[in-house]
Amino acid sequence: FFLQHAVCMLRKLTFAARSTMSTLLASTTSTTITTTTTTHIRGRWKRSNVSSKNSGRYYSRCASSSSTKNLFVVFSNVRRHQQRRRRHHQSAAARCFSSSSCVHSNDDEKDDAFARRRNDLLFSRPSTSSSSNLRGCRSSFLLRAKKSKSSSAGGGANDATNEQQQQQQKSSTMVEPETGRSILYDRDGEIHVGVLEKRLGKSGWSILVADSSSASPTNNNISEKHIKFVMTKKRSLDDLRIIIERAKLLLTDGSLKLTWEICKEEEEEGNNKGATYTIEDLQEMLVPDVEDEEEAKTTLMLVLSESTNVYFKHQQQKSRKSSSSSASDIIYTTRSEDDANALQKKLDAELLAKKLEDEFVSEIQNAMLAKDDDRTTMKKAKSLEVFNDNNGTRHQRLESLQAYASGDECYTPGQKASAEDLLAKLNVQKTSQKAAEVLVKLGIWREHENLALRRNLIPVEFDENLVQLAQTIQCEPSDVDLDASSRVDLSRLEVFAVDNESTYEIDDGISIEKIEGDDEFVRVYIHVADPTRFIVFDSPLDIEARKRGTTLYLPTESIPMFPKSLSGGKLSLRVANDETTTRNDNEGVALTVQADISRLNGSIRSYDIYPSTISGVTRMTYEDVDAHLKDEGRAKNDLHLLNECAVARYHKRENEGAINILLPELDVFVSSADARGGDVSSEIFLKRRDNSASNILVSEMMILAGEIAGTFGVENSLALPFRGQGEPRLLDEETWDTIPDGVCAEMAMRSCMTASSQGITPRPHHSLGLSAYVQFTSPIRRYADLLAHYQIKSYLRSGRHSSEISNEKLELVLSEAGANASVGIKTQREISKYWVTEYFSRQMGSADNIYEATVVKSMRSDAFALALLEDTGFETPFKLLRENDFKLGTTVKIKVDSANPIEQQLFFSQVYEGTDDDDNDEQNDSQ
Repeated sequence: FFLQHAVCMLRKLTFAARSTMSTLLASTTSTTITTTTTTHIRGRWKRSNVSSKNSGRYYSRCASSSSTKNLFVVFSNVRRHQQRRRRHHQSAAARCFSSSSCVHSNDDEKDDAFARRRNDLLFSRPSTSSSSNLRGCRSSFLLRAKKSKSSSAGGGANDATNEQQQQQQKSSTMVEPETGRSILYDRDGEIHVGVLEKRLGKSGWSILVADSSSASPTNNNISEKHIKFVMTKKRSLDDLRIIIERAKLLLTDGSLKLTWEICKEEEEEGNNKGATYTIEDLQEMLVPDVEDEEEAKTTLMLVLSESTNVYFKHQQQKSRKSSSSSASDIIYTTRSEDDANALQKKLDAELLAKKLEDEFVSEIQNAMLAKDDDRTTMKKAKSLEVFNDNNGTRHQRLESLQAYASGDECYTPGQKASAEDLLAKLNVQKTSQKAAEVLVKLGIWREHENLALRRNLIPVEFDENLVQLAQTIQCEPSDVDLDASSRVDLSRLEVFAVDNESTYEIDDGISIEKIEGDDEFVRVYIHVADPTRFIVFDSPLDIEARKRGTTLYLPTESIPMFPKSLSGGKLSLRVANDETTTRNDNEGVALTVQADISRLNGSIRSYDIYPSTISGVTRMTYEDVDAHLKDEGRAKNDLHLLNECAVARYHKRENEGAINILLPELDVFVSSADARGGDVSSEIFLKRRDNSASNILVSEMMILAGEIAGTFGVENSLALPFRGQGEPRLLDEETWDTIPDGVCAEMAMRSCMTASSQGITPRPHHSLGLSAYVQFTSPIRRYADLLAHYQIKSYLRSGRHSSEISNEKLELVLSEAGANASVGIKTQREISKYWVTEYFSRQMGSADNIYEATVVKSMRSDAFALALLEDTGFETPFKLLRENDFKLGTTVKIKVDSANPIEQQLFFSQVYEGTDDDDNDEQNDSQ
């Protein structure tokens, strides 16, 4: 029915067009026009008859739409096309009166101006019929476009006068921004509509944004320079939403494209390429049915926005942009077909990206609202598996958010912009702390994320290729042993590996045996793991260990220098009766330091270093060794002999100037956590560790191995990673007399120590009382120790004063590894401090928030002193009740005033311990 009706109306319109054009031609031929002009008009009329057949292609193109509700729009477009053809011929007749288009021999400006005025009177005057008025307007907008182009090349004074009058007329109708006015404004290249709510400062405004997709208005702040124009009529947000919906319809129903095609054809037929169009011109083609002219122009400005319109481009502006500029000032030109297609593809890609971004934001919002039970499995997943898209856009957005949440200096400008954009879309405040809260809600971060790892760029996991390589070394037997011929079989010895119970890297063990016929000297063996048997210098695993520098022992979990499967497997010393690891017979290898030590004075009579093979290692904790040594009923065995040598060595070094500081240390353990962090359910334990006999025994044996390695380097002119420490800056005797013995004196001595240094040349280590010292006994945990192994083993193989690594290379590698190790140790301390602060923050408000502490040191501020908590060995400043009112060595009670784990701020203050009688005495004294 609609189709038949459309065809019928099309025929009627065609007949009416021919009748109108015949009348026009009759009236035109009665005037004084040359024969050339008449022929031109009739030729255009014939072309119109032929061209009218082409109108069906617009109809058929639009009628192919599957939606019947658009048929009225389709019919309207067909009718507009027919009317455009009729008006085009009226424009041709009008050009006959113009001296610039027909009368080629007359260039007089007065005649040209007279012709333009007569054209305006004939074709642009108001009509009593709305259809004829529309017809006249549509026939003239292309003519005006062509005339504006020609007048720009040779315009006269009258044109300037007319433009000045038009500008004055516009200025008389301009509206200044004020509260309640509706506006069009530009934001990030897009045109929006809104209502001015209130002024912010001199040039800012708070506005209510009209959005058709949102029932409730949203607020936004803009600068006045972004306002395109202010509407004269105050409109509600509902009115503005109707305008937005109309603009969306024009973009989707093909009207804008059809108008562009008509304009392009007219430009080609009239040889008028580059014609310009104003809002009024396009209004006649696109929204002729909108009676409110301001509403129509607002709709068109939304349609013709640079962000959504691919067919018309904004060429220039007749007057300078301002908040009071008119929509009529904007000039448009048609784009080429290639440009339009390219922009359409770009727009489609942007729309697709926006759709994906909206879906991403929606998924994040839903995940943030999920129940805690639903996030449990998410927290157990590997970081970034949630919302991961194979390292695509989502992965990068979440990486940026994590970098932003890690704090300053952890993100690039691009990551900051990406993170803040995502937070804005989530309606979350743009701060690092809020970003961290989002990541916790998503399950990507723990409630207690170890942020120091991210801030200091500490790697936690190993690359998959390195993990595979470690597995290969661990599982496959290696027949290549460069030191096989020189390895000494020490399988007869009992080897003790003393370490913490949680340690899985067994990198050193000790043995002892009596020397036949000698009651003073005993033979001590320090067996050190031999990782260089499997790890080649400058291999991928060696380079990775160099980047890490050291194994980190965090309160939650350790981060090894080598993959765990290897560092706790083949690289470690062989443990007896260890059923968790399958080993081959040739894997019990070590690099052994042998020395004959006096049980009386600790002196070294002889030493040797060589590769060896050992049998199973007996693991013991420090508590096990202490219990063994204290058991008087137990017969003396190897552990007792080792303890005798350790005590003799301790006193020998002390007599030679060593400074042995015996202070308790704090151990922090966190349950239900990993290297990344823990949750609210994670329990925190603080444990005091004093220097017991077992600690001294192990420490002295390790120092002995380092002294022998240093002596070996000096005697053989071998470059090694020597470690040294300068002389302490001792206090004067008068100050020492004021410091009580015990923990206060130990604390004062520690404050006198200078910083240590490391290099490839020998240097004295004053705190150890040694002239040369090399850290040698932890090659699985410290890269500097691994370098010492490379050098010594290379020298032992060659038998001459040379090594595998050149001195220049060794110095560079040692510097790199040392810097990385320093960052790792700093990170370890920061994380320990975080968990300690979290521990005390949980005690606040409870009866347990009172701690006994010993005042051990004064501070620069008279209001504070340094205390050592008796139960945990934790050192902290605290605020005194009265300034400078304390005595070193006394016991006080302190409490936590505030604790902020993220900022690592922990404040204690002294608790008043007086009685009510003391309070009354103080009041009487004050009176």
